[in-house]
Amino acid sequence: MITMPSVLTLRDVNIHPRRVTLLPGQIVIPEKEIYYIQKKLTELQYEMEIRKEEDDIKELMLTQSQERIFNLTKENEQLKQMLSKRNQNRIKKVFMRLSKKLKLRR
Repeated sequence: MITMPSVLTLRDVNIHPRRVTLLPGQIVIPEKEIYYIQKKLTELQYEMEIRKEEDDIKELMLTQSQERIFNLTKENEQLKQMLSKRNQNRIKKVFMRLSKKLKLRR
């Protein structure tokens, strides 16, 4: 997941260092540049929200895929059991017929 950087550099918000006045203990940024900083922050927040939503969608799709795989596996096992029972019943019937035929021949 993407997180917001705790420190933005002047390069992050496309401000040339010459436009910034450094005073002892503080930085003075022209009001025009503050607008661009706020705009950049808004863009970054919007981008983060989009990425979070994309991550949530991917996680949901993965969960749904896992559930589907589980259900298909379960269904496959049930079908195998049904087929196995059918085959066992057919084999029993064949043996019953064979045994009856053998008894009749004796």
